Amino acid sequence: MKAKMFISLVKSIVKSTEFNLNNADKLDVVRSAFTAGAVKASAQALRDLGYEVDHGDWEDRGCLRVGYVRIGSQTIVKNSVIDYTAVEKLMKDRPGSTEEILAAVREEAERMVREAKSESGKLAWYFTHCGEIEMCRFLGLISEDRRHELEAEWKKLHP
Repeated sequence: MKAKMFISLVKSIVKSTEFNLNNADKLDVVRSAFTAGAVKASAQALRDLGYEVDHGDWEDRGCLRVGYVRIGSQTIVKNSVIDYTAVEKLMKDRPGSTEEILAAVREEAERMVREAKSESGKLAWYFTHCGEIEMCRFLGLISEDRRHELEAEWKKLHP
């Protein structure tokens, strides 16, 4: 869920910035302020989700123009120019996506282990999550050390 929201909010920032820069170029004071506000709102939503975000605007002939946007280590807008390469890199290497997904599937597996009516049901859900951890390692999404850490934490819940 968090990963989908991240993608949606980054897309919203890029689209609103495109509109903002176009509106400021046309000296549309009202629309430039509105679209700058949309960028600010999306940036704040990302902050609320726990991402590191910095942004700023400046006044250009009465219009509010988005000056820069940095999300994590990627500056996607600099000097009122969108860096689409940085946007692509940000979307590809979004912060914590593997860990977020593993946390979400662990939460679901924990719930199912607790709620399963039979011992075999509990074991099935327990080993399902073991397989999810192993698959992440197999795909190179986590290190071998991280796999061991996750498995050690998960073993505490063995039915």
